[in-house]
Amino acid sequence: MTGIRRTLLLAALTVAVFLGTPAAAQAAFSDSITTPSATISTATVAAPGSVTAQTVGCDNSRSQTVRMSWTPSTSTRVAAYRVIAYRANGLVAASNTFIATTTTATVTYDRLGGNPVFAVATLTDYGWTKESPRMEALPC
Repeated sequence: MTGIRRTLLLAALTVAVFLGTPAAAQAAFSDSITTPSATISTATVAAPGSVTAQTVGCDNSRSQTVRMSWTPSTSTRVAAYRVIAYRANGLVAASNTFIATTTTATVTYDRLGGNPVFAVATLTDYGWTKESPRMEALPC
């Protein structure tokens, strides 16, 4: 009799465990948000316009004095302008930097290695630059 009671008790406990176990929790969640549209644009830097290079003097067989003129860049936040002289091989022979309100500069360059070509670059306060097309001044 004890064996039968034990078996019935075990069977009853087994049924109770299976029936009494809660099912796994199930939940669903959904939410949405609408964000405002954003426009992202890139700034462009404009080179100085109407750049001219005029020879105003030749001190000796090696140096040339040139007056560079340009119209201001249309870009915002212009910090300075740089006048650059390039040798025939494309390397920079010299460069001079001028404040942002400058539109004319007279500079003297070494002509060793041929007549340099000149350009003026816009420099912004955020580090971007744009160079004008290169041009020659009249040789000495």
